[in-house]
Amino acid sequence: MKIDVSIIIAAFNARDTLSRALDSVLAQSKTTWEVIVVDDCSLDDTYAIATRYAKQNPRIRILQTPSNSGPSAARNLALNNAKGEYFTVLDADDWFAINRVEILIRAAHNQHADVVVDSYFLVKPATTTCYAAKHTDLCQASQTMSIDTPFFIAKGLGATKPLVKIALLNEYSLCFDESIKGGEDLLLYAQVLMKSTRCLFINQPTYFRTEAPYSLSRTDRVSFLNAVLNVFATLNKTIHQSASDSTELQDAIRYREMVTQDALAAEKWKQWFITNGKAPFPSLASIVGLVRHLRYRKTRYSINVLS
Repeated sequence: MKIDVSIIIAAFNARDTLSRALDSVLAQSKTTWEVIVVDDCSLDDTYAIATRYAKQNPRIRILQTPSNSGPSAARNLALNNAKGEYFTVLDADDWFAINRVEILIRAAHNQHADVVVDSYFLVKPATTTCYAAKHTDLCQASQTMSIDTPFFIAKGLGATKPLVKIALLNEYSLCFDESIKGGEDLLLYAQVLMKSTRCLFINQPTYFRTEAPYSLSRTDRVSFLNAVLNVFATLNKTIHQSASDSTELQDAIRYREMVTQDALAAEKWKQWFITNGKAPFPSLASIVGLVRHLRYRKTRYSINVLS
C-alpha cells in the first residue's frame, strides 16, 4: 500500500509527552501514514511506551540509536527507513491537529509541491494551552501561496515542521547535519528549498509546539543562537560555491543574521542581569541590538499573541 507520509519522532526521555504525540497521529484523518519513533537511548521508559503503541498499531515502527546521538542522527536513521512519499517531523513533546496531515498532503498533491510549510501554535508546556500563533500574519487565514528560499529565511520559517518530498532528499543526498547542535532544521529545509521546484506556505496552524525545559534553545540559549549563526555561515558558503544569482538570498540571510545577533545580545544581557553580574558583562555596543530585539521581537518572529 502506498504511504503518503512518514512521520518522524526522535524521542529522548519523552515518557511524559510521547503518548500525546502518538495519539495525535493515530487521530489523523483521510491519509495513509506511518510513524517512525527513534528512541535515542532514553534513560526512562520512552522505549517501552513506544513499543506498546507499536504492538497495537502496525503503522508505528520503533528504532533505536546505538548511542545517544541527538535529534539529527535519530531523524536521519528514520529517514533511511522511511517508506512514505513525504516526511514530516513531530517532536516528542508536540502534537498534531486532527487534520494536519490531510491538509498538507492535499495541498502537496493538488499543487504538485515538493515542500509544504504551515503556521503553528505555541503552547505552554505546563498547561498545554495555546498562548500565541506564529506566521499567521504572512497571508490571509487558510490562504496558500508559493514561497522561495529568501522568503523562508527572511520570515524565520526555519522552526516550522514542513512536509518534504523524500525523493528530493535522495536526489541531492540531503539529510540533517549531525554536527550542528542548533538550527539543524533550518539548514536542511533551506537546502531543500534551494533544490525544490515548488514550495507552498499554508496559513493554517495545525501543529502545536512546546519547548521542552531541557532543550538547548532553553537551557543554553547563547550556544543555541551561536549555532544558528553558524548555520547562516554554512548557507552563505553554499551560495558562494554555486553559480546562480543569489543577491536576494544573501540579503535574506544577512537580515536574519542581524535578527539572531540582536537576540544573542538580548540573551547575554538577560544572563548578566539574572545572575546578578556573575555572567560576563556584555559589550556596551550590544545595547543597540538589545533595544532592536525588544522593540521588534514580535514582528521579527511573527508572534501573534492569542487573546
